[in-house]
Amino acid sequence: MHKYTKILFGLAGACVIFVGLFYMLRRFGSAKEPVQIATNVFGTVTAADASVPSEKEQVTAARICVYVCGAVVSPGIYYLEEGARVAQAIDEAGGTLPDADLSAINPALKASDSQKIYIPTVAESAGFNGEAGADVGLSGGLININTADTALLSTLPGIGKVKAESIVAYREENGGFKTVEDIKNVSGIKDSSYEKIKELICI
Repeated sequence: MHKYTKILFGLAGACVIFVGLFYMLRRFGSAKEPVQIATNVFGTVTAADASVPSEKEQVTAARICVYVCGAVVSPGIYYLEEGARVAQAIDEAGGTLPDADLSAINPALKASDSQKIYIPTVAESAGFNGEAGADVGLSGGLININTADTALLSTLPGIGKVKAESIVAYREENGGFKTVEDIKNVSGIKDSSYEKIKELICI
């Protein structure tokens, strides 16, 4: 009887040791090391840092340069994000003066790179010597194809009302003309028509 008791105690001790070893192995196997994805001079970058974009990955929005002048608080050259409207360019210039005539332009037009944005006064819009509309859309004696209305555009050689309306429609759809020669992109204005008006227009 005493012999069997010793055997039972021995088996019980072995079971305790086995269970202890099994528990320790499970705990050791469940431990996780931090995931290393990159290293640099500042140390190791772990997975927690992977979502932070690098400086090279940050995309800078394209910018355009415009010249705002006329009846604005601070005439000058301004840089805007590509796709900005004329109204935003005017805001950058400090807004308009009290005698500015915004009805003479279209503030909703997209501003284009190297564009000159001229804001006329009410007196200029009315025209000097009482001649209505004499100076609207004019810049240095040339007709500005980005700001002139259909009536003024129609005064160009070979440009009637229909073509003038096409010019206005084109610039509203495309954010204005970037070069004078772009007017040839308007339906009905070919090389021959352009040759007649190229010395009379500007942007």
